[in-house]
Amino acid sequence: MMQLSVIIPTYKPTAYVADCLESLSKQQLDRSQFEVIIVLNGCREPYEDYLRSEVSRVGLASSVVFLQTDIPGVSNARNIALNCARGRYVTFVDDDDCLSPSYLSDMLGAVQGEHDVVVTNVVGMVEVGGAVCDDYIGQAYRALPDEGSDALFAHRSLLSSSCCKLIPKSLIADRRFDHRFAIGEDALFMATVSDAIHTLRKAPSSAVYYRRIREQSASRKPRTRLQIARNSLALSLAYTMVYCSAPTRYSLPFFLSRIAAVLWWIVK
Repeated sequence: MMQLSVIIPTYKPTAYVADCLESLSKQQLDRSQFEVIIVLNGCREPYEDYLRSEVSRVGLASSVVFLQTDIPGVSNARNIALNCARGRYVTFVDDDDCLSPSYLSDMLGAVQGEHDVVVTNVVGMVEVGGAVCDDYIGQAYRALPDEGSDALFAHRSLLSSSCCKLIPKSLIADRRFDHRFAIGEDALFMATVSDAIHTLRKAPSSAVYYRRIREQSASRKPRTRLQIARNSLALSLAYTMVYCSAPTRYSLPFFLSRIAAVLWWIVK
């Protein structure tokens, strides 16, 4: 059985995706154990030719499943990939980020059960000059006990992103990303599947997710206060509906912290 599906959504990819693919080509995990699902969301050309040439250049052609959709949006792209993923586990990677050579093998080695989510070290990578810096998820990773923890509220920062972690596909089941949101969709997705998470496991510190920090990324795109308010209120409602769908399974403090975080953006 395929062990791991690496899911990479990409929109109008540039040279950043070449660095991402290069880091995947250097993984120490045997190629037979993982697949790379690239979903081009939006215009097909000239981006498809560029992606295929980069995949061939780094020697990943035999490991890559290439998909395309005319519908833009990272959530829709991830959902498409989840629907066809063959791996027992999935990991999400943004197209402008990079992985350490032992990233995939370290994550798989840290799994102890089908209800584990393995989290990795995260380092910020500044766009200009390539300097590295501390990252808030990296700080949360260091605060997680070596033996893992079932305290989702205490380690909630680790669940603010769907990236930098290994997730059993059985834990996700038929849950998917909410494509209505371009900001906050990661944390909402992780909250949606949190009822099935028993333990947050810590991968070795050598499993590093290098998160590129660039001004043109979707999360840093300037937004008006009205846009922020509308998105925050809609996210709050989405969190409330998820929690109310199964209040005995979900953690109320965890969901209240998520709602408080998105509402804070209105007054920040």
